Amino acid sequence: MGGDGKISLFCVDPMGSCLRQRCECDRDLAEKLSSHEHQWNMQNHHKWGTPPFLPQERCGKSGAGASPWAEVHNPTGNILDAVFSKLFRKF
Repeated sequence: MGGDGKISLFCVDPMGSCLRQRCECDRDLAEKLSSHEHQWNMQNHHKWGTPPFLPQERCGKSGAGASPWAEVHNPTGNILDAVFSKLFRKF
């Protein structure tokens, strides 16, 4: 951890290797997700929330006042898939 409180991640696998590419992808994802850390709310966690978060019950429908996740393409119903889709969708 640096003096600014930020954690630095380093990939040490050989350049060009599959392990290196996977590490760099994971590092990039961690860095992008960390920019949203201030939005984390444990009550929105499917296991740790009290009561457990159920997106099908708590996320709004599309339209005015809808949840920002309502328009996300999420065929699996997995909330992480929705997050990844929202963060990394191509425009």
